[in-house]
Amino acid sequence: MQLNTRLARLMHWLVAASAVAVPVADSITFAEPPSGWWSNDSTAAMVVEPPPLPGAHRWSIDSPRHRGRVNSMVFSPDGRRLATGGVDGVVRIWDVKTSRFERAFTGFRWNVQELAWSPDGSRLASNSPTEGVVRVWEIETGRLLAELKQVGAKRIVCGLLCWSLDGQKLAACAGRSGAVFVSDELGEFREITATGQPISAFSWSTNKRFLVAGLTNPISIHDGTSGRQTLVLEESEDHNGRATWSQDGSRIAAAAGGTLAIWDAATGKKIRTVPLRPLHLAWSDDDRTLAVQTNASLHFIDPATGVESARIVVSPVSWMGWQPQHECVATVVGQRIDFWRPGEQTAASSIAVGAVEPPVFRPGAPLVTGLGTDTLRLWDAKTFTREHELRQDPPGGLRTFITAALAPSGSGLATANDQGTVQLWKTDDGTQVAGAAGTVGPSRCLSWSADGTRLAVAGADKVIHIISRDGTAGSQLKGHEANVRAVAWSPSGQQLASAAVDKSVRVWDVETGRQTASFPLDVDVSALDWTMVRGAPALACGLVNTGVKLINPATGKDIATLAKGASSLSNPITAVAWLPGKTPRLVAAQSYHLVELFDAAAGQALTWQLAPGGATNVLGLNKGALVATRAQDRTVRFWEAATGKLRGCLLDEAGVPVLISATGDLRHPADAVPDLIAIVDTAEGQKTMRLDALARGYRWKNAPGSKAFALPRTE
Repeated sequence: MQLNTRLARLMHWLVAASAVAVPVADSITFAEPPSGWWSNDSTAAMVVEPPPLPGAHRWSIDSPRHRGRVNSMVFSPDGRRLATGGVDGVVRIWDVKTSRFERAFTGFRWNVQELAWSPDGSRLASNSPTEGVVRVWEIETGRLLAELKQVGAKRIVCGLLCWSLDGQKLAACAGRSGAVFVSDELGEFREITATGQPISAFSWSTNKRFLVAGLTNPISIHDGTSGRQTLVLEESEDHNGRATWSQDGSRIAAAAGGTLAIWDAATGKKIRTVPLRPLHLAWSDDDRTLAVQTNASLHFIDPATGVESARIVVSPVSWMGWQPQHECVATVVGQRIDFWRPGEQTAASSIAVGAVEPPVFRPGAPLVTGLGTDTLRLWDAKTFTREHELRQDPPGGLRTFITAALAPSGSGLATANDQGTVQLWKTDDGTQVAGAAGTVGPSRCLSWSADGTRLAVAGADKVIHIISRDGTAGSQLKGHEANVRAVAWSPSGQQLASAAVDKSVRVWDVETGRQTASFPLDVDVSALDWTMVRGAPALACGLVNTGVKLINPATGKDIATLAKGASSLSNPITAVAWLPGKTPRLVAAQSYHLVELFDAAAGQALTWQLAPGGATNVLGLNKGALVATRAQDRTVRFWEAATGKLRGCLLDEAGVPVLISATGDLRHPADAVPDLIAIVDTAEGQKTMRLDALARGYRWKNAPGSKAFALPRTE
């Protein structure tokens, strides 16, 4: 069927009444993005249009803590400092003893994936798989020493970097080709071997050999100069991608065959297995202890005997390794780094390197900060003055607020904590609505009706609870067979659509609690939004396997499928929102950073923006002229629907709201100055400083009352 025929059928539906039969869906793909679409507008930075400052090539303002997920961590060779990189595209250096932030390096648009500290401690290599570039920084001066790019058509996209032990060679890996590139003395990369499969482990030994673990290939040893394969470890095909040399280069440990296995590196013979399933593993400095992270425990193993000397119960971690020259193991859990001594069940120390929760924003309502803690703060959105604090009972961090939703009128706030308790609050005086609290199990789905009079609460108990704004319990919508992931009110507020992990979308009469329709799907739905387009109902269903399905909630008939395309990055949809206007426009956010706005009738992507770490909510503002994206980098990002241009960011900095325009003007509470930093590119290198130093040294002048950007006041 030709595209114009498909569009004609879709437009026919858009002007039809809901009772009219709806045509069966055809697939409509997103438009091709322009070449080089990773432009400066597609960046995790908050200041994307910095005005010129004397002596500065470019500058930006950021937080000393990571905004969003931390992807990687590496210690300096002496163990005194550590470097972290994450989705915000910034590399940060920390003093381990004091837990203090020291400095930052920036240059990636977003998503630093891997870090490698040179053996002499003077240089730090970093890469971003989305850009295919490796950047090497001089630690003390901030000078960019090298920018190493792809070799031919092969991009440096694999998150693996490694220095040879003499610091003369830097190795990186390509993506699907499994190519290994080596840079000698920071010269251009050259390809020395290719496995034909994505590489999951790579490391150098003391005698200039390196090991490579492909996706399904056995673990192999290669000559560090020629790349020639010299040895294959026996019975190493069934590995999980975790493999590393001992410090002296005589042994190799890896997870293989569902166990911890140790090989003789000279012969390739397996010398020992330990009945553990490692997710991470690391050798101590003296090779006498092997730290092994499993699902819920950190094990300390004697590699000579396979005997466990100690075990610590810890949460699942994203990274684990020994602190050099110290008898501690470090683990990364979320945005926190914990340090453990063998046998001690309490962490010796911790460093909070980041946070993910952004503010809660809605025009006409107070600003809400503090999600992820036991205290929420309400701020006047016009004056940025603090009005109220909402605390969990009992206080002391035993319970934390995990999600919150402001009513459209701004007079009500719904919250859910980590114990599954839902509470309603009055925003004018900060008091809790009497009798409104109730425990419904883990819930992250809170949705107000358009008139702000009723709240739908859903989650793990498979039931959708309707609560009035005064706290009165309403109907309970029962019928789903699994956890409810998303709900959407009809524009009239009389009906509600819901989706659960049972591959179905259901429609309910809210007053009676009766299920009026159920539509089975072949995939789970993770996001919903309901609108009326020229008199016809349209329900947008964000799919967990990418794409958006449009259905008529009155009949269950498919309207169209906005399928994944070249611009979509093939990731699950996390939020959808219709924008008002004559043309049906839909915003779709994905779990992997990208948010797109497209014409639902033409199936064409119009504009897009970045949502570092993924977006949990999207909202149309100023009659559809602006889009607000609540991203997992502690920001609400405001961007123009027509151009995709970023206008400003609302940041939660340690519970303090900060509005940052694209040109670097800040607005924040007068009595709560945020602890922000400036990162400045100069002729001598990149410098990190406080904002008062930026003002003194580079004549930066903050203009909080400028017209560069102000918080929108209408939806």
